[in-house]
Amino acid sequence: MKVYYSGKSSSIDLKRLMKEQIGRNELDVQEDITSRDDCDVLLYIVDATMNNLGDVIDVVNDSNHHPNKTIFCFSGETVKDKNFNDHQVKSLNAIGKMVERNGAKWFPDIDLVLEHLKKLSLIGN
Repeated sequence: MKVYYSGKSSSIDLKRLMKEQIGRNELDVQEDITSRDDCDVLLYIVDATMNNLGDVIDVVNDSNHHPNKTIFCFSGETVKDKNFNDHQVKSLNAIGKMVERNGAKWFPDIDLVLEHLKKLSLIGN
């Protein structure tokens, strides 16, 4: 299974998390935006260290054009001593609801994303 991960602006090491928690080496994590059309999953994870709003635009766009393979998650955890403020959380919840209305997946934490990816990888084999 190929996963496009837009994690360049995030401090989350998705490759390490996937290997540790899913334990499947055949998950091919791509971070090059030109490869996302060939991917089975388009994954957008936002954390408080994010400094690029382009990911937010892309996840909304992909949830419209590719709802069956788009996943959005924002982690409210403290990362590198940074947190989202109340307004940011409200905005990210609104984006999550929009993504869901478009037919894509929205998860409130990374563990749920990993569980979903594990299920998808088992189905795909």
